[in-house]
Amino acid sequence: QNPVCSGRDRYDRVVEEFEPDVVLSLYGWPGGGGQELDDGTIVQPCEAGFDERWLRDYREMVERLGRTATVVVSTVAPPAIPVADQGPDPRCLNELIRQIDAPQFDYQGWLCPNYDCADSASLRSDGVHFRNSGPLQRDVMAAIVTQVLSVAGY
Repeated sequence: QNPVCSGRDRYDRVVEEFEPDVVLSLYGWPGGGGQELDDGTIVQPCEAGFDERWLRDYREMVERLGRTATVVVSTVAPPAIPVADQGPDPRCLNELIRQIDAPQFDYQGWLCPNYDCADSASLRSDGVHFRNSGPLQRDVMAAIVTQVLSVAGY
């Protein structure tokens, strides 16, 4: 719901301002809800109406941001906490991500090996976001950044 995350030009201003060498595109998928289309139809991951648009928009973002930085795309980990009406798990999103021509970080494999989040569930307070703890966030980011820089070729 953050305006910075909406629209075709999302993240452009932030990337322009910070001028990073590497951009990590990391999505959490809480499930449920789906995506509302212009005609009011709601589509979910694993449905053609969702997958085609999501992949097109993701590729477009990677291409746009990749003009000034190396963009690393990441797989999507399932929520650590079961969500009512969660909808499809992120496997179909991960299949789409694998079709994007960009360096790839296997976030799902790192956080939830074999889609099992039992060992990392306590790290994510709402099932998607990491707990708001300075030491935890620092340690998680250090582990992720090391891997992301490696797949980006640094």
